[in-house]
Amino acid sequence: VYVSADVGIGGGIVVDGRVLPGARGVAGEIGHVVIERAGRLCGCGGTGCVEVYAGLPALLGDAGAAGVAALRTAARAGDPAATGALARAGAALGTALTSVLHVVDVGTVVLGGSYAELGTWLVPAVHAELVRRGVATGPDVAVLVSPHGRAATVPGTARAVADRVLGEPDLLLAG
Repeated sequence: VYVSADVGIGGGIVVDGRVLPGARGVAGEIGHVVIERAGRLCGCGGTGCVEVYAGLPALLGDAGAAGVAALRTAARAGDPAATGALARAGAALGTALTSVLHVVDVGTVVLGGSYAELGTWLVPAVHAELVRRGVATGPDVAVLVSPHGRAATVPGTARAVADRVLGEPDLLLAG
C-alpha cells in the first residue's frame, strides 16, 4: 500500500507490480477512511476522515509549522509541538491503515510525498499503531519510506499510462 500526503491523503494498492485502479478508479484513496465516527468535519462532507487528522494541512496546523521544511527542522530540534503533531498524525494514519491492511492483506506500507520527508518520525508512529491494533506483530508488516520522496507519483503515473496503452493499444488509434 502506497500512501502520500500533499493535497489530501492519496494512495494506491500495488499487487505484483501493478496498481489496482478499482471499479471507479479510486482504489487506495485512504484519505476518507473514517477513524472517528463523530469526528471533525471533512471537506468531503463526512466526519472523522483520516485526512482531517493526518493530512498535510492538519499536520502543519497541529504543529504550528509554515511548511514541511519548517516542520522537519523543528522536529529535528526536538520541538515538542512538532514531534507531538507527528506522533498524533502517525497514530491516526496507522489507525486508517489498520482497516486498509485488514481488507487488502499486504505486507508493506510505503510512505511517499510529504510523508516521505517526515518518515523519520512517521514510520515508528505508524508501525506502533499497527502493532497496537494487532495488524503487525513485528516485522511481518513493514512501513517504509519511498526512495522517490515527493516525486514518486511521476514514475507511478507513467507506469499506469504505459500499462493501459500496452493493454489496450487501440486507445492510441482512437480519435
